[in-house]
Amino acid sequence: MNEEYDAILARLSNIEETLKQNQLILESIQRRARLSILFSSLKWLVILGLTFGTFYYAKPYLEELMKVYGQISDIRSFIK
Repeated sequence: MNEEYDAILARLSNIEETLKQNQLILESIQRRARLSILFSSLKWLVILGLTFGTFYYAKPYLEELMKVYGQISDIRSFIK
């Protein structure tokens, strides 16, 4: 009977060790998933920020270009 009890305790401690290892693996996976979401969000914020920032700084040049195009268009319609 004592041998069976020792065998059960040995299996139980083996199961506990396996559970601890699984817990560490799951925590690592969860940490990686959170970091992935964080860095993905930061990446898109940078992309959107650069896009709108570039448009903001290029807007005066684009407006000037549209004015020149409008003047050229007016001259072309006047010539015809």
